[in-house]
Amino acid sequence: MLILRNALTCSTAALAMAAALMPGVAAAQQAPGGTNGPADQAPADEIVVTGTYIRGAAETGAIPVNVITAESMAKQGSPSTVEMLKALPAASGIIGESNQFIAGRGASNEGQASVNLRGLGPERTLVLLDGKRFPTFTNFVDVNTFPAAAIARVEVLKDGAAATYGSDAVAGVVNFITRDRFDGLELNADYRYITGSDGDLSGSVLWGKRGERTSLMLSAGFQYKSDLPVLARDWAVLPFESNPQGGWSAAANPGRFIPLNGSTQLGAALPDPGCAALGEVLTNPTPGGFTVCRAHYTVWDNLVDKQVRAQFYGKLKTELSDRVTLTIDGLYSFTDAPSPNRTPSFAVSREVPASALPAGFGGLNTSVTPATLGGYYIPSTNPGYQAIVAAYPNYFPWGTNGALIPLGAFRPFLSGGNPLFDYGPNYTPQYRSVFRTTAELSGTLGDSSLARDLAWNLGVTYGRYASKVTFRDTLTVRLQAALRGLGGPNCNYATGTPGVGSCSYFNPFSNALPGSPPLGLTNPGYVPALANNNKELVDWMFPQMQYQFVTKIMNIDAGLSGTAPIELPGGPIRWAVGGQVRTNSYSTEYGSFTNALLYPCADTPLNGNTNCFPKPTSPLVVESQGTPVSLSQTIYAVFGELNIPVFDTFNISAAARFEDYGAKGGSTFNPQLRAKFQAFPWFALRGSVGTTFRAPPQESVAPVSSLAGLVVFGQTLPVETKGNPNLGPEKATSYSVGGIFEVGRLRASVDYWNYQLKDILTAEPLANVLAAAFPAGGGTCNGDPAFIASHFAFSSGCSSSTITRVTVTQINGPRIKTSGFDFILDYSIPDVLAGGTVNLGASATYVDKYSVGQLVIGGVPVAGSAFEAAGNANILTVAYPLPKWKGQGFVEYAQGNHNLRLTGRYTGAYTDQRGLFTYSAAQQTGTVAACGGTPPTVVSPTCGTVTAGQRISAAMLFDLTYRVKLPWYTTATLSVNNLFDRDPPFSRQDLNYDAMTGDPLGRTIKLSLQKSF
Repeated sequence: MLILRNALTCSTAALAMAAALMPGVAAAQQAPGGTNGPADQAPADEIVVTGTYIRGAAETGAIPVNVITAESMAKQGSPSTVEMLKALPAASGIIGESNQFIAGRGASNEGQASVNLRGLGPERTLVLLDGKRFPTFTNFVDVNTFPAAAIARVEVLKDGAAATYGSDAVAGVVNFITRDRFDGLELNADYRYITGSDGDLSGSVLWGKRGERTSLMLSAGFQYKSDLPVLARDWAVLPFESNPQGGWSAAANPGRFIPLNGSTQLGAALPDPGCAALGEVLTNPTPGGFTVCRAHYTVWDNLVDKQVRAQFYGKLKTELSDRVTLTIDGLYSFTDAPSPNRTPSFAVSREVPASALPAGFGGLNTSVTPATLGGYYIPSTNPGYQAIVAAYPNYFPWGTNGALIPLGAFRPFLSGGNPLFDYGPNYTPQYRSVFRTTAELSGTLGDSSLARDLAWNLGVTYGRYASKVTFRDTLTVRLQAALRGLGGPNCNYATGTPGVGSCSYFNPFSNALPGSPPLGLTNPGYVPALANNNKELVDWMFPQMQYQFVTKIMNIDAGLSGTAPIELPGGPIRWAVGGQVRTNSYSTEYGSFTNALLYPCADTPLNGNTNCFPKPTSPLVVESQGTPVSLSQTIYAVFGELNIPVFDTFNISAAARFEDYGAKGGSTFNPQLRAKFQAFPWFALRGSVGTTFRAPPQESVAPVSSLAGLVVFGQTLPVETKGNPNLGPEKATSYSVGGIFEVGRLRASVDYWNYQLKDILTAEPLANVLAAAFPAGGGTCNGDPAFIASHFAFSSGCSSSTITRVTVTQINGPRIKTSGFDFILDYSIPDVLAGGTVNLGASATYVDKYSVGQLVIGGVPVAGSAFEAAGNANILTVAYPLPKWKGQGFVEYAQGNHNLRLTGRYTGAYTDQRGLFTYSAAQQTGTVAACGGTPPTVVSPTCGTVTAGQRISAAMLFDLTYRVKLPWYTTATLSVNNLFDRDPPFSRQDLNYDAMTGDPLGRTIKLSLQKSF
């Protein structure tokens, strides 16, 4: 709240001071028609066109810009930003819904929303606010931070624009433009009913005063989203045999245990006897078989997590003189996701150091220091162990005097919940804030002998985006200590007596669990005296930690434009030149156990040891560590642009930009050429060609990591993505050609577009990394030893069934070639049904191809890494989900104060190119070979084939909106989204649908009210 208070104080003080100094702000202006309602009009010469610094037309010009106005959005019921972006035909793979299971594509992105033009990735779409850059996080701009009440329109440039804007404008530009010269007061409020949740609320206030020379606008917005649990949708919770990849894990609790005699293993891992009673699934339940106990971890999760968001925005515009104007704006926004649900704890996937084991324990991995054990030791003195043996005398073989928890087969809490949270899920609170302010002087210089209509601008933009994540994970040595009865914050590990005084045991067996709360099951084997109810012990073993990332921008922009004294048949040549100094900063802060400087070794939390190899080694069972960094980079740029009207019917626009990133980033020059030819009064041709680029983000070259739990050969395992200081820039060439038709009330356009990228900045695709190490699709390793050692950790041997962790790195990846068509159609019919007007419109995008070239990792080409992404789901690859067809259309009837609109949203079918899924008893390989070479026709827990989801079905959703203007400047809107309550198409993913494409909400009903003064 201190940040909020300071931001508001500074912004409000600056605006108030400027308003007090400038004349005319108190002189209220009337709205059109002589009423005192709000007015929101700007002179035509102030219209901004995205993609050029020279004024011109939008969709009818050489620049393929789509304009989405606030009025058109209101007629659709003012959909949320995520809904608007998901419906945009030119966008695919939208981050916005809760999806914690894909690193960089929804994991830890609760409350954020991105724009992904052409499916090339949100990092390749430049998002602007009033034509100025905005601070980013995780390589994209979070558009949920924008002040919706103050937005007049959104301009979508579906073309590369590096020649105009510089880095990141590879796929295009999305420019959110705020309202200008608003006069009055506007209040908005709405409630959205969503089955299975408490619904969503939002409200906003917009106030503006316009004088002769000065205008001032202030806005505030608030949004509240309720939890939507996975269990609230039956399609999101499916049996194991329907989708083994739908949130099922062999790293369970109850889990599996290997019987020991001393440190000698006496057989295979055995499932906990209480597995089935707690709702878990036993696969291959045959005598002597390799039986696996699988738990459904997604039953603890949400499809939508609770979010509280607010935005505060102000803009002052004043004419200092007849030729000079000052514009100042400020935005502060925050997103609070207080309780994103997570699995009660994470899988135990890291080895335990010998310093936490009894002296002389055998079977250690001595290639590291300290030596480690590929599992966790349970002594026979553990009360849970003793009770299991007493209740099931034949559970362990004769001679057993202890047990081993194998890596990847257990987690401290799952089916029974986490006792720290009243046997509920774990939570990962996230708080994000953004502040951006700009100050710009602009004016005119009049005419000179060399140029006419000279205009100039000089501006400064500052922005800061901060994201803080609070989470919990298990410490390896503390888990091991607690299994031995030496757990607790006040237990002296070296001198304490197991289970005595301040030293406590942790019970890993099912007899510690009262039941399964999400499934409503009671555990018949529960022994209350053995429950892990000591919250002090659990908190010590499963501590809370934080990390924070901060990005900052500081831009200085200068520009000069005018008309050259050269007259062509089509008119005078117009030009613009300018320069920019842009400083980007990135810093990270890590707290306690995530900080590699504070806890460099796995046993540092136990004994303070800082001497280990490799160093650092994370002390946590899943989460990685980071080293605090503070990075800064300054970019210098100059640009120029010409508008050449060769004839009345033929216009050429040329632009070029040079950017210098200094010694570490190099430099780049990017030209662009656009042209429009008016062949007939009703038909025009337009085209463009140019180069674009994207510099490596600082967070990608920094020594930091991100982590997600992903399905690896049927097992959910931690996958770490690491930064790479040796990254180079990616480059692209794009061109387009199209036609514009205007006949009467019919208006249409068709554009063909083509992008060719090379050296793309991406992380090593998990699917390719797995294929390189296991070309047969599973089994034993069959790849380069150095490659395998740098990417995998194993509990024993080198096999797909013993993987405990996968590490991938940011790289310059393969080439990408993509092309397709955009279609737009609008038509109106006047004087229909009592003098009303029928409006019809449609827009669509067809992706003809999206070809990904061969991947090279460490100088070695990866066989089979090239693929076609168009029309595919592209799971675990460099590409995003990419249906070939995507479109929307509407039929609208407007009459007087009434407006009725039916909107259809279409997404074409696409293919999960992973093919059918065949699972074996252990479900480690997911190959046909695991089932004897032929896919069985009968699905069973022992061995089965899942054919559903190979083809992800097309989706056609309809929304109906009625809007009416009532007396007293009041407007009411009723919207029914997903009118026929269609479920999202099934996809073989954790949540059983594609969260970047589908809609999980079902039918919703929204009531909105707007009051103007």
